[in-house]
Amino acid sequence: MANLPEGVVIKEVVELHVPQLEGERHLVVIQPKMI
Repeated sequence: MANLPEGVVIKEVVELHVPQLEGERHLVVIQPKMI
């Protein structure tokens, strides 16, 4: 997430629970950066 394009910011990060997969999964919501 350190490589987001300029003009975009992270709005929200939602942890997803996926029992069939090992490790953590997240939904990352982005939005245009307000000037």
